[in-house]
Amino acid sequence: MLKTFQNIVSGLMGVISSMSLLLIVRIPGRTVFFIVVLVWFALLVFGEGQLRRLKRSKQTILPILLATVLSYTSLISIVEWKFLNWPFILLLGISVFLLFQSIVTSEKGLFTIEQKPYRRIMVLIWTLNGYAMITTVFALGLFFPGIPFWILAVVGGILLGLISFMVWKMYSKLDFRKGLVWIFLMSFLIIELVWVMHLLPFGYLVSGFLVAWLWYILQLFMRFHFGPKGVIWKRQIWFIVSNAVLYSFLMIFFVRWV
Repeated sequence: MLKTFQNIVSGLMGVISSMSLLLIVRIPGRTVFFIVVLVWFALLVFGEGQLRRLKRSKQTILPILLATVLSYTSLISIVEWKFLNWPFILLLGISVFLLFQSIVTSEKGLFTIEQKPYRRIMVLIWTLNGYAMITTVFALGLFFPGIPFWILAVVGGILLGLISFMVWKMYSKLDFRKGLVWIFLMSFLIIELVWVMHLLPFGYLVSGFLVAWLWYILQLFMRFHFGPKGVIWKRQIWFIVSNAVLYSFLMIFFVRWV
């Protein structure tokens, strides 16, 4: 009975998220936007707290939950193709449902076999969030040229650095103090990538995609570095080569159509 109730709460939070995003899309306006977002956030925080209390779980999903809401809201606001609204709305509801389900299955902690599928889902959601955030940075630079782009680049770099840390924490017992140097390093690299990419003749969706791709590879190798075996480069050579070839091909393809 308790498990059924927890599943209902997870599904309800997913439906609320999809309906909230739908309201923002269907009824544009600052007043509606702020009211919907405040009520939406309050319901998610309340639902997450109650579900964790029932499970007696110390594993909070608030950072990824709120980041996901903000990412989808910003992404749906800047994408010009309206036919993508429904896939975004549906995907957000599914993402929120799965995040709440990760609490339902959290009896034995994050590092157990039972949590492995949800850990991968959370990494995927964090990756999509990173793409949405860095794409928003490029979009803001285009829509608001009065904002110095170096400020946007710094914000984007810090956000992806923090997301990287959240991913690393799911695979190793890394605290913020020990990871601060690596967060700074990742943030610095992303700032450089964002600055270089904004000088190229790409749209914000393409620029965000190309930066997010390189960021994912960088944080992946750093994640391996924190593991007990470190980075086994012999096993990664084909991964690096295949990504380099595909990345180069896409760069040439996008340049061709500029």
